[in-house]
Amino acid sequence: MNIKRWHIFALIYLILLGLSWFVQIYFPVVEKPLVGEEAAEIIHNDSQIPIRYIRFHREDNRAELIVIPDIHFGPEFLIPFAKAIHRDHQKNVTIPFFPEVNTMDKRVSHSISSRAGYIRQLMEFLSVGEVDLAGHGYGGLVAINLASDLSDEATEIRSLTLLSSLGVVELQFLGNHSFNRAIYSFMFPVSSIIEWGFPHMGYYYLQPIQQSYARSLRQKDQRTVREQLGNIDIPVLILHPLQDKLASLSIAEENHRLLPQSYLLTHEGNEQIIFEDPEKWIAHLQWFLDGVEESDVTRRENAHMLRVELSEYAFDAAKMRSIGGGTLLILMLLLALFTLISEDIACISGGLIVATGVLPFWYAVLGCFIGSVISNIFIYLIGRKAGSPILYKKPVKWFIKSRDVEKAQNLFEMRGMEIIFVTRFIPGTRLPAYLVAGILKTKFSHFLGYFLLSLIIWIPMMVGIAALVGQPLLHYLELYQEYAIWIFLSIAVFIYLLIRLLIPLTTVTGRRRLIVRWGRFREKYFGATFERDVLK
Repeated sequence: MNIKRWHIFALIYLILLGLSWFVQIYFPVVEKPLVGEEAAEIIHNDSQIPIRYIRFHREDNRAELIVIPDIHFGPEFLIPFAKAIHRDHQKNVTIPFFPEVNTMDKRVSHSISSRAGYIRQLMEFLSVGEVDLAGHGYGGLVAINLASDLSDEATEIRSLTLLSSLGVVELQFLGNHSFNRAIYSFMFPVSSIIEWGFPHMGYYYLQPIQQSYARSLRQKDQRTVREQLGNIDIPVLILHPLQDKLASLSIAEENHRLLPQSYLLTHEGNEQIIFEDPEKWIAHLQWFLDGVEESDVTRRENAHMLRVELSEYAFDAAKMRSIGGGTLLILMLLLALFTLISEDIACISGGLIVATGVLPFWYAVLGCFIGSVISNIFIYLIGRKAGSPILYKKPVKWFIKSRDVEKAQNLFEMRGMEIIFVTRFIPGTRLPAYLVAGILKTKFSHFLGYFLLSLIIWIPMMVGIAALVGQPLLHYLELYQEYAIWIFLSIAVFIYLLIRLLIPLTTVTGRRRLIVRWGRFREKYFGATFERDVLK
C-alpha cells in the first residue's frame, strides 16, 4: 500500500472518528428507567447516595426476597425471574441497583463490602423485617458479605440462595488476587481506547464492559470469601447450571463444601437459563423458601458431621477443575498478544500458569503458538512487501542492526531455508532471519514449513520446562499473596535467563560467545584484562 492510499485510509478513519465523537457528545445514550423502577436516598459513610431498585410488593408482612444482580448481566436480566416468583408464588421481591455516584455526583466505592452496605441501608429504608437473600453471579459475593455480617440487628436474614454465584478467590480467573487485579487494571485503558479511539457511533454504551464494569472487577476482593462462608449459619441453597461459562461448576462445589448446611442443585443449561427459563430454578427456590418458613431446612448447627468435617479441610488445588469458556479464551488471547513483546517470556508465563493448575498445558501451548505464527508471518510479509529499504527506516532500524541482517543473509546463502528452523533455538537471530527471508522473497510454503516445525518443537518444550521448574517456586505465591506479581515476574525472568544461558552452552559457538561477553563485561566494569587466548 503506497503513501497516498494510507493518507486516504487515515482521512476516512478520522472523519468517522470525528462523527462518532459528535454522536457521543451531542447525542449521548440515555439509560431509560425500567418498568416499575423506584428510587431512594440512603446515607453510607456520611454520604448521601441515590439508589434505584425494582420492587414487586404486596401489602402484607411477608418476608422480602432481595435478589442482588450480577454486574455483567445487570438487574434487567433478573426481571422475568422476579416477576414469576411474585406472580405465581406471592413473594415480595426487590432487585437493587448498584449506585455509581452520590448526590454530589462524585463516584462511590465499587467494592463488595461497600455495595453490601448500600443494600443494607436500602433494607432499612424499605423497613423490611425479614429477608431471604439471593445473589446472582457477582451479586452472590455481595449476598455472602451480607449474610456473614452478624452485626445487623434491624433486619433478620433468614436464608441465602446463590444463583450461578462466584466464590473463593482460588477459583476466580487466575486464582490469585494480585494477578487478577493486574489483569483487570488493563481493562481501563483498553475500555478508554475503544470508547474514544474507535468510531462506534455510540454502540459502545450498549454493551456491559465499560469503565464501571472494569472498576467493579478491579475493586473485587475475594480473599475474605472463605472466612465469610465459614461465618454463615443460616440455610443456604446453591443453584448452578452445568454449562455456565462465566462461573464454573467448581465454584459451586467449593461453596457447597464450605457451607455444610447448604443444598447444591444443578440443571442442564448455561448462564442464560435464569433469564430464558426461570421456572427451572423457581420450583427449587420455592421448595427451599417453604422449608425456611417452616424451619424444615438445615442450619450449620445441625449439619451432618461428615459435611462439617469436610468443610474444615484446606483447599486442594489439585482437585480444581481447569477453567473453561470465556476465561479460557481470554487467557489464550493474552498469551497470544504477549508473544508480540517476547515469545520466550510468553511461553514461560504460559508454563507458570499451567503450574498453578489454572490453564491446561495444551491450551497454553496453543495460545503461544497462535501468537507466534501471526507475529512472525507478519514480519516475513513486511520484509517481502517493503524490501531492504525498510531496514534503514524507523522503528525497524532501532531493533535490527545491519550486521545482524548481514549475518542472516550469509546464513541463508550457506544453509538455505534450514536456517529458519535453526534460528528458533539461537537467541537474538529470529527477527533478522525472518525479515531477511521476506526480503529475499523466499518461497512462502518453504518458510512456513520450517517455521511451523520449529514452533512445534520449541513452544511445548518452553512451556513444559517453565511448568516443571516453576511449580516448586510457585509455593511462595501462597505465602506472599501481596507480592504475587513480583514473585511471578521474578520466577519468569529466572527461567528465561536459565534457558537463554543453558541452550547456548550446548554449542561451541554459544560457549565462545558467552566467554566473549563475560570478558567484555569484566573489561568494562572491573578493568580486568580479557585474555583472548582462552578462545583459541
